[in-house]
Amino acid sequence: MKAKTHLSQNKLRGGFTLVEMLVVIGMIAALAGISFPVYRGIQKKVDRQQFIMIMDSIDRAVDNFETEYNYLPHVAAYPGGDASLGNILKDAEVDQFISELYGMRTNSNFKAIKFFECQEAKPAGAGYRDGLHDNGNGTVTLYDSSGNPFYRMAVDYDMDGNIYDPFTWTEPYVTGHKVLIFLPGPDGVIAGADPTGTKPQNLDNIYNWTTAARPNNGL
Repeated sequence: MKAKTHLSQNKLRGGFTLVEMLVVIGMIAALAGISFPVYRGIQKKVDRQQFIMIMDSIDRAVDNFETEYNYLPHVAAYPGGDASLGNILKDAEVDQFISELYGMRTNSNFKAIKFFECQEAKPAGAGYRDGLHDNGNGTVTLYDSSGNPFYRMAVDYDMDGNIYDPFTWTEPYVTGHKVLIFLPGPDGVIAGADPTGTKPQNLDNIYNWTTAARPNNGL
């Protein structure tokens, strides 16, 4: 009888008490609370870097397009000047521009060459994210990881190597690109009219160029 009692006591001692379990759960919760913001920060950095790479792919696609056709992709009649003359592509025009590069639209890409490719967008709530979505009307829309479409571009249609900084529409010119692309970031807001860069919304914008005033591509 004593042996059985002793064995039962040993079995009870082998488990966790309620207090011990609560302590462990509390420690796990504390570690999760510390690690989750770190993880989110890393994920945002990865997402932003991914879409800078996609912007670079569009930049290269435009270069290859020019090599093939000796002009830049356009969605209607060829523009007479670039961003300095107000030819800023946005909304539906950006979809059409990317669709020209994708070979789906042939206003300027009459050979239907696929200069640009990207993964298919994933459903996200009422919209899409992370890639190209076929709109079913002969165009595609390119979405970022926050579900925002690529909807602002400036193109060097006069091919003089200079485009105004789209955040200010003034000098200094941006050089080294035929197309400037910028995204609003997770907050969905582009505070582009603020030349001082003091508005908080500017901090998460993502773009594919650098200047002395904007040295970090929005990162």
